[in-house]
Amino acid sequence: MEELSRVFAVEVAGFAVLDNHLHLLVRISPESSSSWSDEEVVQRWGRLFPPRGKDRKPLPVSEAWVQQKLPDQKFVEKARRRLADWAGS
Repeated sequence: MEELSRVFAVEVAGFAVLDNHLHLLVRISPESSSSWSDEEVVQRWGRLFPPRGKDRKPLPVSEAWVQQKLPDQKFVEKARRRLADWAGS
């Protein structure tokens, strides 16, 4: 929960862990994503979907990878929307 709240534009308001499931109360906060820099959007996206090597194993999100993604404004805006929309538009 902590990691996902650091990636998505959500705030965890409360949770309850039961024997076989949990309840989670979140507030979707799309306005917070508008204050993120493009670089922060790419870094957050990389934490959720890290780059992969030829063997399909996850690679670290490097500064070079972030800089490669930044010029693609369509990617950045789509990632920003998806990180701020629970439905993942």
